[in-house]
Amino acid sequence: MKKFLMAVLAGMMLVGCGQKKTEEPTEAPAEPTAEATAEPTAETAAEPAENAGALLGGWTVNTEYNSIMADGDVARFKQALEGLTGVGYTPVTILATQVVNGTNYAYLATGTTVTAQPVDGWYVVVVNEKSVGEISLVNIKQIDVADIHTQDNADGAALGGWTVADTGAAGMLAGEDTMVAFEAAAEKLLGVTLNPITVLGTQVVNGTNYAVLSLGKTSTEKPELSLYVTKYHAGTDGTVDEVENAVFDLAYYVTPEE
Repeated sequence: MKKFLMAVLAGMMLVGCGQKKTEEPTEAPAEPTAEATAEPTAETAAEPAENAGALLGGWTVNTEYNSIMADGDVARFKQALEGLTGVGYTPVTILATQVVNGTNYAYLATGTTVTAQPVDGWYVVVVNEKSVGEISLVNIKQIDVADIHTQDNADGAALGGWTVADTGAAGMLAGEDTMVAFEAAAEKLLGVTLNPITVLGTQVVNGTNYAVLSLGKTSTEKPELSLYVTKYHAGTDGTVDEVENAVFDLAYYVTPEE
């Protein structure tokens, strides 16, 4: 009997030693859905991407300017300005974003005064979104095309005869001649590559002077992205000269007046 019990115990020990811990079956990686792989459309609001552009006082420069704004970005802009009178504003593109108490969006917008003799202008409109639907207006500042603030010229440069240019689409300059002249001007600049956003203003003087807002990337070991104001003269014979390029003073335009 004793031998029988010992044999049974030995068999139980062998069975226990032979068991292995079984792991829960793992699921195979899911195939990417069409939604995950689809290209962003105009119906999707722009999200501020990390390290997307150069940091300017906490602001990240937008690196993609689409000819059609995302529906969500337009809706955010309209909600923030709802009920505001005196000027009718139209968003053109988002210049930069800033993560602070939610997200600040710096819009480039056109505005037309609601008067007997309407006046067109360019504006930087800052909108804050703390959460979805919780949106507020932070600041509106006009870009005086005759007195554009740049980091090289903080007080601007008063030049008479400048007029606000037609908006066109973000990233596309209206008119083939305008685009050709810009490309000729950009080729004369060393150390930076420019992509145009829009023509802010023009001045007719023995041809045409242009002031173009651009996104620029420096040709350095560590490229830096900034917004630039490029001014140049296009002669009636097609020549381009008097090219000046300076960093757009975004901090001035996004800072509320004291």
